Amino acid sequence: MEKNERLAINEIIEDLNKVHNNIGKETTKYYSNVLSDEEIEDAMNNIDGSKIKLAKIIEKLAELSNK
Repeated sequence: MEKNERLAINEIIEDLNKVHNNIGKETTKYYSNVLSDEEIEDAMNNIDGSKIKLAKIIEKLAELSNK
């Protein structure tokens, strides 16, 4: 595996960890507390942002696997 490919994979792993941690944080917050409507909306927006980031990570991984 080339150095650039290893760096790309490391970047993908870091991004996946960030997404995983964010979703975990938001779902824990949601399930462990009685949240206001605003807090629920904020949590859902954060999860939606994580879904978008996850889609981009998957695209990067697909590009890398096609090389």
